[in-house]
Amino acid sequence: PLRRYQLAERLAAKALSLAPLNATAITASGLAIAGTGDAERADRVLTLAGQRSWRDAPTQIWLLRRRLRQGRYAEGFAHVDALLRQEERYPPLPLAIMAAAGLDPKALQPLADRLAFSPRWRTPFLQFLAAAPRQGTSAFGPGNRVA
Repeated sequence: PLRRYQLAERLAAKALSLAPLNATAITASGLAIAGTGDAERADRVLTLAGQRSWRDAPTQIWLLRRRLRQGRYAEGFAHVDALLRQEERYPPLPLAIMAAAGLDPKALQPLADRLAFSPRWRTPFLQFLAAAPRQGTSAFGPGNRVA
């Protein structure tokens, strides 16, 4: 598998030499680099790809996962927002990801800040939270406001 990622990285580099600002080639390069295990370099490349194209779902998903794992919630929620803005209906997975991230108290303010912009997915997200089964103590439990 490593050789495939290395080959993909070389092919993406060739594409970038022909069209340096091509967002698809930048994404392909970043994902290939991630596959080789160089997460820091992949992060730099995919951040550039994400800035070039907010509509590129693979890039946004990769950056979302990375930012949430890093505890960089404001940035992570921006990537969820980019994904949800592309949808007519809101798939439950991104909503569940935001809800799960919200279990970390450090995520509450960035989530509240994102919701304060009243994105069109705000109501479906709050409905998702209201319908979610309660298990133990949650950051979204009584007394905690997110919007």
